[in-house]
Amino acid sequence: MSRASGSRSQQVPMGAPIQAIRLVVVFLVLALLAGATIYRLVSIQVFKHDSYSTRAEQQYRDTHDLPPDRGLIVDRRNRPLVENLENYGSIGVRKSRLDDRSMTIARLADELEMNSRQITRKLDSDAPFVWIARKVTPLKANRIENMNLPGVEVVRETKRSYPYGENAGQVVGHVNIDNLGGSGIEQLCEDVLAGRPG
Repeated sequence: MSRASGSRSQQVPMGAPIQAIRLVVVFLVLALLAGATIYRLVSIQVFKHDSYSTRAEQQYRDTHDLPPDRGLIVDRRNRPLVENLENYGSIGVRKSRLDDRSMTIARLADELEMNSRQITRKLDSDAPFVWIARKVTPLKANRIENMNLPGVEVVRETKRSYPYGENAGQVVGHVNIDNLGGSGIEQLCEDVLAGRPG
């Protein structure tokens, strides 16, 4: 009996080492997370400081003029001979802000129903900003805007509409893709109709 009770008193409870191991594992996980966070902070604030500083300065100084609505042309009874259709969007890319070029090209090509090679050719130009598509439908413009693709900009524009079509076309004229008068009254009265960007 005394031997049995003596052997029981010499056994170490199993719960103590398991708790110690758990504590060490939790400590190591927390140390790894803290180390990763510190590494990331040092990487951003020290090693990549110039890159982020340049980006921030570009965003701060980057200005865009809002295109004005083009003036209306009306007949003697004040009925419009031309109308401005709202919310059309032109899709452009500011290349300095582009993150994943191939993914952006693929998504734009899919949404705009364009060939990806066309978009690639436009992006290969030396210009810092390139138009990908002009005056797309409001639905497509909204979809692309909701994608939140870095570097992709949707500029809201109006599109000129001629309710009388060919009937008044020779006199009223037309505008080009940039809303500049190309012929007729549209061209003759360009200074009055164009408005001022603001």
